[in-house]
Amino acid sequence: MRSFRDLVQVLENHPEWRAELRRLVLTDELLTLPELVRGLAEAQNRTEGRVEELAEAQARTERRLEELAEAQARTEKRVEELTEAQARLEKRVEELTTALAQLSRRVDELAEALAQLTRRVDELAEAQRRTELQLAQLAETQQRLEWRVARLEDRVGGLLGSDLERRFRERAPAFFGRILRRVRPVDTLEVAAWLDEAVQEGRISEDERLEVLWTDAVVQGVGASGAEVAFVVEASYTVSEHDVERARRRADILARVLDCAVYAAVAGELIPQEVRQQAERQQVWQFEDGRARPPADGPSSRA
Repeated sequence: MRSFRDLVQVLENHPEWRAELRRLVLTDELLTLPELVRGLAEAQNRTEGRVEELAEAQARTERRLEELAEAQARTEKRVEELTEAQARLEKRVEELTTALAQLSRRVDELAEALAQLTRRVDELAEAQRRTELQLAQLAETQQRLEWRVARLEDRVGGLLGSDLERRFRERAPAFFGRILRRVRPVDTLEVAAWLDEAVQEGRISEDERLEVLWTDAVVQGVGASGAEVAFVVEASYTVSEHDVERARRRADILARVLDCAVYAAVAGELIPQEVRQQAERQQVWQFEDGRARPPADGPSSRA
């Protein structure tokens, strides 16, 4: 090495020599200085980080203090509200105490009234018991009276029905005057002769013969077409559904006996609405208070 430049060149080519050269040239204090500087820098960094943390903590503390101050203000306001509410509550308690005293007096009055009412109810219960006993006696009397009235109604109904049957046979031309010509009520013996012949010929049974013999009236006549027709009539003061059924059944039997058209009919002073409807359904003529009413979709009023 002829110059310092050569020394620098050598040190650049051999980095390991530089450390040895520094050890020889520099003192121990100077050699440890970089480490000290690094340590101080690291401590400074740590200090600065700690300072930042403390600053953030200080900021949080200040915010917390502000929040606590606000909370304290709200608490004080709430305490004032509670104080006012306590005052109102105490006033309300006084009012309720007064009302309770008045209510206690009212309860005492009601208790006395209830005692009086209880005594009155006991008296009414005794009166009710006596009334029920009287009602039971009246009900028994009423039952006996209804039984007697029912028997009387049956007897009167039978008499009225018999009278209506008689009038229907006697005045058959009047009842059938707008429907038939040459009207005649058929005598029971003549009907029996027809039925006996039909039984012998096997057209009807013995039970059917007896069924028709119980018919209230059989009426014959000549219709508007000139053909002979017959009516099987069941007569009652108040016509029932049973009367309609019997008229229909007996007319169907007699239709197998006679060589003419046979119509079913019911006659009475009163025909209830439901009986009218049934008569319409079963194609049964209705004679009410002397007026003839044919089925709506049945034969014409002139048979």
